[in-house]
Amino acid sequence: WTEILGILKINISGPLAHVWAPYEFRVDDNFSHCGVNSIHLIKSDQGWKILNITDSRLKHVTKILTLLALDYLRASHKKTR
Repeated sequence: WTEILGILKINISGPLAHVWAPYEFRVDDNFSHCGVNSIHLIKSDQGWKILNITDSRLKHVTKILTLLALDYLRASHKKTR
């Protein structure tokens, strides 16, 4: 299996952080599902630690819609830099 990540969006406020990571999941190079990994982190004296991971799984999204969504996220990311 392979998980292809889109552009990550990272927000940090003091000791709290959130990572929004769109993905496409493939099995034997065939589309299986896609969605978003939502990861919450907290900073301790030992560094950043994962507090929670939640993901969505969309099976009824076609490959082309997934690619368009990933392209949109890449373009949006470039505009915010």
